Amino acid sequence: GNRRSGYGISKYEGGDRHEGNYENNERHGLGVFLWADGDKYVGNFDRGVIHGHGRYEWNDGNVYVGDWQRGLMTGEGFLLKFQAQEELRGHFSNGLLHGWGKKQWSNGNSFEGYFRQGIQHGYGTMIVANNPHHVFEGMWQDDTLVGAGRFVIYNKDLRGRTKQTTW
Repeated sequence: GNRRSGYGISKYEGGDRHEGNYENNERHGLGVFLWADGDKYVGNFDRGVIHGHGRYEWNDGNVYVGDWQRGLMTGEGFLLKFQAQEELRGHFSNGLLHGWGKKQWSNGNSFEGYFRQGIQHGYGTMIVANNPHHVFEGMWQDDTLVGAGRFVIYNKDLRGRTKQTTW
């Protein structure tokens, strides 16, 4: 039978739609996939699966821009969680921050350091955005400071008082 290769448009049962490149009847290369529920992906496909670099917009306002492997957010990327007003950037593995990354919460607090499966784990710095600014630096395990670390309180002119401490 005929196998589609090159540019094409497919409409699927349920209202999903793909427009882009095909190879051997599969989405392959650049394309746009629109789901009936309002989700949208613009980027690379590999043999029918989201793979490579792309932008995914969920119907709830969340947006991920970055690397994908076999349909999962894996590699360098940026995730905006719209309703939670959180920003995550760094290295993702299977949809979670894993390795070096940065997370910022809606209250202005931020953590920059190592993550393990989405959890602060390893060396990192937590900045608490209230006034005066508080900075916690040290080793983290399962979202908790452990062992020796550094705690700095900055006043309005950003001169800090440092205290070495053990958690």
